[in-house]
Amino acid sequence: MLDTFPPLLPPERLPREEVLRQAQSLDDSAVRMVLDNLPHIIFILNSFRQIVFCNRHFLTLSQAGECDAIIGLRPGEALRCRRAPKTEGGCGTGAHCRQCGGAQALLESLAGREAVTECRLTCNGEAGIDSLDLRVHTRPLQLGGNDFILYAMHDVSDEKRRQALERLFFHDILNTATGLRGLIQFLAAEVPPTLREETILLAGYFEQMIEEILSQKQLLDAEHNRLETRYSEIDPGAFLDDLVPLYRTHPLAAERRVRLGEACFGRVLCSDPRLLKRILDNMVKNALEAETPGATVTLSCSTTEDGIRFAVHNPTPIPADVRLHLFERSYSTKGIDRGLGTYGMRLLGERCLRGSVGCVSTATSGTTFFLDLPWSPPDMIPAQTLGAAG
Repeated sequence: MLDTFPPLLPPERLPREEVLRQAQSLDDSAVRMVLDNLPHIIFILNSFRQIVFCNRHFLTLSQAGECDAIIGLRPGEALRCRRAPKTEGGCGTGAHCRQCGGAQALLESLAGREAVTECRLTCNGEAGIDSLDLRVHTRPLQLGGNDFILYAMHDVSDEKRRQALERLFFHDILNTATGLRGLIQFLAAEVPPTLREETILLAGYFEQMIEEILSQKQLLDAEHNRLETRYSEIDPGAFLDDLVPLYRTHPLAAERRVRLGEACFGRVLCSDPRLLKRILDNMVKNALEAETPGATVTLSCSTTEDGIRFAVHNPTPIPADVRLHLFERSYSTKGIDRGLGTYGMRLLGERCLRGSVGCVSTATSGTTFFLDLPWSPPDMIPAQTLGAAG
């Protein structure tokens, strides 16, 4: 039944002699020299989707020898796609080609548009079957008065495998940790009174571990634009008032004080409370880690011209050389494999909550990290006040 579908792309081809003539017209092109030195697979295709140029990177990976060996072929044929020979018209004309990201990108560029898609290929490799995950980028190109298509491919197989392993890891580790937390909470009610305090403490550590796992999962999802934002109505002052007691019992808060400063109650903020809490968590933890015993960390919120500002202040200034690297993904003063705290604040606050994250630090005023948010995201109806303006 699959063969009854009409081809996505036309099967017609130019004679090889004509394709060779087109290829020769590119021999002296500066574009050819540039593309030959790029570290991605790149083809130049004619309007019949036939290869008139392949760069050196493809020849090295495919061990094709010379470009002449694939002149006139289509991308799937040059990559040895197992489905390409199954139809008379070749690559782009079979029923399965209708779901191929590479063929869909070509359809766009034949209509004069640039396209970026993902393409999964099962190929006949030297040692058997190879499965490739490719990111395909196509765009119309004019050279010497002739119309061509630039067809670039980047192998993202490792990236896809890593993402699959990450999803599996987070799924399994969260299920295990949540199950253990529930078991310990059950035991806390059953153990003798002499062991109850230690059991409750252990349950708290599991709760903290689950929060850390969720934090890392959210960061990865945000980086890959797959984090779902769930908006709801929040009273900013009440939100902070509920958070402050949680930080007072945090291990980092030993011999340090966490307090609520200025706060605007009775207003409605439309935002994602999970992500807002995650950002404030990072701000508070950074502040506590920077302080010596006896210091006070202050949470506050205040209205701005366009919305609301959440702020976390601690008295110690950030050294000038550290301020230069704030919010960079892998920079940290705390050692290797750290540095996601401030980076996570900005990633979640700006990409997901559509706000603005910043920091002000001076010798006289100390350090304040802040998150500016609109009362509601741009694509939502502005929130109404619950009562008097804060």
